[in-house]
Amino acid sequence: MVDNTTSSIDKYFHYKKQPDRKHPGEFKEVLFINWNAVDPEIIKAVNFFKQKRIPPSVRTFYYRFESLGYLPSGNRAYKNLDDRCVKLRKDGVIPWDSFADGGRHVLGNFVDEYWSPQDYATILVHQLKTGSKNYMKECVPIWKKQPNYVEAWIEKTALEGTFEKFLQGRDVKIATNRGYSGWSFLYDNCERLKKMLATNTSVKRIYILYFGDFNPSGDDMDRFLTEGLKYFGLGKYVTFRRIAVTPQQISKYNLPPLPSNQNGLDKLNNDSRKAAFIRKYGKLYGVELDALLAIVPEKFEKLVQDSVDQLFNLSLHKRIHAELSATAPEEVDRHVRQKVRFLDEEG
Repeated sequence: MVDNTTSSIDKYFHYKKQPDRKHPGEFKEVLFINWNAVDPEIIKAVNFFKQKRIPPSVRTFYYRFESLGYLPSGNRAYKNLDDRCVKLRKDGVIPWDSFADGGRHVLGNFVDEYWSPQDYATILVHQLKTGSKNYMKECVPIWKKQPNYVEAWIEKTALEGTFEKFLQGRDVKIATNRGYSGWSFLYDNCERLKKMLATNTSVKRIYILYFGDFNPSGDDMDRFLTEGLKYFGLGKYVTFRRIAVTPQQISKYNLPPLPSNQNGLDKLNNDSRKAAFIRKYGKLYGVELDALLAIVPEKFEKLVQDSVDQLFNLSLHKRIHAELSATAPEEVDRHVRQKVRFLDEEG
């Protein structure tokens, strides 16, 4: 965290004492934010994350701005930033899709687009003509015959888009547990993993790479998920690894070790796991996963990608791909010609 120096306070925000209407005769400190100075920083940050193709949450922005001294600590500053970002979007200053808003999905698994018979037939013919070219890309998983199977499990729904971007091209499933999501989450995912094992005989080990907050309940999440995987019969097949957030990362990247607002501190202090956590780590931490994205986005991206890449056998992948590429496309073409000829004869 960067200290809020006098120059930062003078330029970006300041406090004034004003009469407290609820308590006559008393005064309270009121936060004043100089949006003329902060707005350009918001625009810069939006452009930065757009360039990186990372959809941040407003909370990510807040962590970044607090660490840079653009905003003070506390819920009031966060709420003011949230309101300001809405205004800037309404005014057309920044795009509406500047921020991720996880957890709000539109459900509807059905087709609602009309295709004419001619258009549909054209697509089918195109697929037949290009089938051999697309076979390797569309029908051969990059993890084919790999001994390791890898998934990323994340705590925050709002970071789903970020992880999709980080892991693009690596074909790794992302599961969002949203804190203590319950036994149904574990059961559903364990059943899915069992089916994967049954159909992928080359897999010898499943790796669950976990990304979550580091606080008393967040730390206990490791135990809960590990015990759940064992309970549903996957203990001997699964290696569970917490990739982030860790105490080492908090120190290395100078992440704020505790929440900056009173509500967050109260929640930490009231956590029933607080005492055991302090005995384990020597002090209390309350660091959200968003802080890594906000303060060291490039390092966070590399951390996510490296955690997957070290479990992927690239030389094996190249060998399998080369073997299939030598014969599979031609075989696809041969089968297509046979099927089309059969249809002509049937017709």
